[in-house]
Amino acid sequence: MAQAHSRDGNEKAGIEEVRLALDLDPNSPLALGVMGNFMYRSGNLDEAINFFSKAAAIDPLGAIWPANLIDLFFEARRFDEAEAALHKARELSPGSDHRAMMAGIHYERGQYEEALELTEALDDSANKEFGLMLTFQAMDRQEESDAAMKRLLS
Repeated sequence: MAQAHSRDGNEKAGIEEVRLALDLDPNSPLALGVMGNFMYRSGNLDEAINFFSKAAAIDPLGAIWPANLIDLFFEARRFDEAEAALHKARELSPGSDHRAMMAGIHYERGQYEEALELTEALDDSANKEFGLMLTFQAMDRQEESDAAMKRLLS
């Protein structure tokens, strides 16, 4: 029901439905995750992190929780925690590819060589060229940054 309220644009009613579900079962990973999504969409990043962290603690084998936490921690600029969540997600889902996110973490930390190495190995050409453009720019390698931008736009 909470998801239906969300689709209808009635976030307040959706949040109330999830609160009722959490009153009945405060250890429901699904309800915690839905509440985390509501908190994120309403701009409460720290609360979203708290709800997803609780879901991950209750359901430690659920790969969805660390996968969500990677993005939340990254947005909160909590890069060490984002990296730890990334390693946990990779452990739970070995086939998942988080190189672009790890490159982003390195980039934000100012570790441009590491970011460049991971970015060059990406398969997705749009993400790859965008990452190369930014990383080369940060490394004062303007000519290479411009070339990546041209490839991105072509």
